[in-house]
Amino acid sequence: MRLSFVVVGAVLASGLGWVAPASATSTTTKVGDPGCLVGQAVTNYKAAGGCGPAYYEVENSSQYIQDNPLTGSLPPGISRVPYTTSGGAKNGYFTGNYTAAGRYIWNHNYRENSGDRTREYFFTIWDGPPVFASGAQTTSGTVGVNIPFESGYTFPFSQYPNTFVYSGLPPGMDLYAKTGVLYGTPTQAGTYTVSLSGSNSFGTASGTIEITIAPGAQTLSFTSPGAKAMSSTPFALNVTASSRLTPTVVSTTTSICSVDGLNLTMLGIGTCTLRASQAGNASYAAATDVSVSFSISKGNQAPLSITSVTGGYGSPITLTTSGGSGSGAVTFVVNSQGATGCSLTSASSTDLQFTAPGTCTVTATKALDSNFNVVSSSSTAIVIGKATQADLLLTSISGTFGTALPLVSSGGSGVGVVSFVVTSAGTAGCSLATSTSLTSTGGGTCSVSVSKALDTNYNAITSAITTVTFAVPAVAPSAPTLTSVTAGNARVTAAFTAGANGGSAILNYEYSVDGGTNWTPRSPASDTGSFDITGLTNGTSYNIKLRAVNAVGSGTASNAITATPVTIAAAPTNITVAYGHELANVTFTNGDNGGSPITDYEYSLDGGISWTARNVTPLSATITIRGLTSGVAHSLRLRSITAQGVGESSATHSIMVPVPVVTLPVAAIATGATSKIEGIGFVPLSDIRIEIHSTPFVLGSVQADVDGSFSTNVSIPAEFVVGNHHLVFVYISTGIQADSIPITIKAPAPSATSSIAAVTPSPSKSTVKKTNSSTAVGTASPTPEASESFAPTAEPSESPSPEAVIETQEAADTNTYGGWLWWLLILLLALVAYFGLRRQRGRHQ
Repeated sequence: MRLSFVVVGAVLASGLGWVAPASATSTTTKVGDPGCLVGQAVTNYKAAGGCGPAYYEVENSSQYIQDNPLTGSLPPGISRVPYTTSGGAKNGYFTGNYTAAGRYIWNHNYRENSGDRTREYFFTIWDGPPVFASGAQTTSGTVGVNIPFESGYTFPFSQYPNTFVYSGLPPGMDLYAKTGVLYGTPTQAGTYTVSLSGSNSFGTASGTIEITIAPGAQTLSFTSPGAKAMSSTPFALNVTASSRLTPTVVSTTTSICSVDGLNLTMLGIGTCTLRASQAGNASYAAATDVSVSFSISKGNQAPLSITSVTGGYGSPITLTTSGGSGSGAVTFVVNSQGATGCSLTSASSTDLQFTAPGTCTVTATKALDSNFNVVSSSSTAIVIGKATQADLLLTSISGTFGTALPLVSSGGSGVGVVSFVVTSAGTAGCSLATSTSLTSTGGGTCSVSVSKALDTNYNAITSAITTVTFAVPAVAPSAPTLTSVTAGNARVTAAFTAGANGGSAILNYEYSVDGGTNWTPRSPASDTGSFDITGLTNGTSYNIKLRAVNAVGSGTASNAITATPVTIAAAPTNITVAYGHELANVTFTNGDNGGSPITDYEYSLDGGISWTARNVTPLSATITIRGLTSGVAHSLRLRSITAQGVGESSATHSIMVPVPVVTLPVAAIATGATSKIEGIGFVPLSDIRIEIHSTPFVLGSVQADVDGSFSTNVSIPAEFVVGNHHLVFVYISTGIQADSIPITIKAPAPSATSSIAAVTPSPSKSTVKKTNSSTAVGTASPTPEASESFAPTAEPSESPSPEAVIETQEAADTNTYGGWLWWLLILLLALVAYFGLRRQRGRHQ
């Protein structure tokens, strides 16, 4: 069904036909001619304000012959004046006024000398806006079927718009603006909804139309190859589809022919039958299969040629060919033996043998088979050249200076003469003594080559240039040089540079630690430039020497270097500890000093984290550690110091100074009185001496219980000086002061009948000796003293306190002996204190 829709096209003055524009693939705007209004007069469209066309013309007016019958119709109210060439006129024209709206097409048909012609003219007359037809609008087409614009789909507009916008056309189709017709060749099946908006001077209308494009039909064109002679070369088949889709071809006679894509290979004699098909796609239905057949007859083979045309004497040639066809056997025939004496080992053999270099001729034949006729090559020349000799080697490559070296070779072929050439005299100064012997002027190397001349069957050959070595007779090695000897722990490490090997490889080295009297070989044997000598004694000096050993024997001794093995000191052992007041007296046994004297000791109280040097001379295996807080545990470790550095640390020894506590029932004791003393926190089962200071006076001794406590009574001599003093508690076994507490000695209450003179008691006859002058009140310094002897000593005298002086003075004033006794007492105390200090200082000097 043709839908009445016209899109105005631009009117050409020439009235020519049109060329179809490209397919629309997106929203497109089309513009037609400007159109005319009802009531307007037809005028020359080239004139201002005109509405044409006002005239028409032919293509070649000089060839115009006559008008043919006209087609189409002019708008109502318009008439035509025929075309004429008389009077110089070149065109016909139109006259009148437009009286009715519409779309009119008029064809001017005429004849020229060159044939019949047609020119088409368009008239668009408006009297209102365009109107799109109501109701669903549909049409259809088929892929591949052309819809020409002369008979295409016309969209259902009235009042014929001259401008329109559309989208959604099927691929391959377009709208022609002059006629408003949908035309083209659809390329893809499917249902398409086309939207269209048309406008003229009065307004715009729009609508849609559904176009269904059915898949197109396609046909196959398959040209038979025609009769063929058998060939192994594939050829292309001539098969196409009207859809331009690729056909598929299969062989239904697979023993005769096969198809790969569209290429056919002949396999055997007979009739080859092929079937072509095309399955179609979304735009094309499947094509009807087409079959063709053709015959294949026995064919001629491809040309055959012999490819093995050269060889060398001494090795048979395996004859080979190229070309030919099919499966026929290939055989060879010697046409002429020539100078080579060519022959085949058998009638069916492919091995060609010969007796001499030269040329012979051979022909190859490939037999017929079921598909191919027999074929033979041309008579082919086989050229046999002289053979290459086997590799030639100089085998005499070493000799001894002073003795001629016979030259010997191996390899080569044939009967050519062997000769030798010195290519380089080298460091050995080589030369030929005879044509087959070599001499030298010294030890070293030179270069020699050997050649074997050509003969009837073999080309000449020369060996590679070969190095010949002349050795000098070996002697014992020369002396190595000791460059350094480094002492270690019971070992020394010797480094050296080797001397000359004497012409024989170094097998080992021997060393001496006593300056060369005795020698020991290295084990395992080695010739490296550094080695250890072990098993030595630290602190002992060794005189090190070295010598090399080769096959001749031991060489000259090296220079001597003296070294003494040393190491750090071993850890102290047998640590024992005695405690005193805020101090510990540590004794121990030294470990081995590693060959270097011990210069000091260090101790650690935190298990080895921090260390304190003793820094006391003279050196002894006893350390007094002062300033320890009683009751606090310490992790004691010891180590020695030598020139090699700090020694190994001892095991950790836990120490803690006991916390002695002594109590008196009274704050003051009168002379001549007895008082109970109790103590706790002393070293268990220790013997404790009780003294009273300032001038040391032994009041007695007591042994602590297993829990470190004691209880005893002490008596104050009646003649003891009254005043402020200290009770001092000393461990008898070490002489170390354990504790000290203040005590006040007072005079007894005076009696009415007597008075007692204050006297200074004599010191005890004890052998106690004092070397520390600062322990009267038990406040030891934390730093070790210059002398740390712990022999028990007496304390130096204390000067009387002011209170004691006053109390003594008061007693003297009441004494019947008078004031001179008081002054005598003061003088005696001063003398005792003076001589005590002198004595103490003398012991420290």
